[in-house]
Amino acid sequence: MAEWKSRSAYMFVKAQPDAVEALWERLRAWPHTIGAWVVTGDFDLMVWYDAKQADDMQARVGEVRGWPGVQHTASHFVHQGYKNGAWWWERPAGVWMLAREAGPMNRWRELCGWEGQVSTASTPGEWDYMSWVAGETWDKTWDHVMEAKRRGWETRTLVPMRSWWNEGVAAGWWA
Repeated sequence: MAEWKSRSAYMFVKAQPDAVEALWERLRAWPHTIGAWVVTGDFDLMVWYDAKQADDMQARVGEVRGWPGVQHTASHFVHQGYKNGAWWWERPAGVWMLAREAGPMNRWRELCGWEGQVSTASTPGEWDYMSWVAGETWDKTWDHVMEAKRRGWETRTLVPMRSWWNEGVAAGWWA
């Protein structure tokens, strides 16, 4: 398993309706992108990007906010992340699961130990963690999310309508 600290961030983007597709394409080409998604929920897009420090995050958020079609953003710096040996793009069905635990925040590593949990990141804010949960089928992915619920986690899922992973991170950032 790989761990990282203060190395990346997530940004949710609310876009003008006619700009979603163009912004998704632009995020895919952005040199800082680890992955980009058109998602269900309150925001239209989500991007996971490289940011080694808070100043990097602020500069990158400012850049994206200046793009035509962006209405507003919400950002979450990753305090600590944990990834099992799988790669995110290896399973055909996956969702982002936002998770919150009751009491002290001390169970986050447990999430990556379960089948289907590819990575978990501590993102203090409204939700405590974000995990990429994936399976060979959508039913299997749902079973993995339900396992978190059975173990007492409060969850919300963001289903990607479009999904793109920068597979170049396998040889670079994660090596």
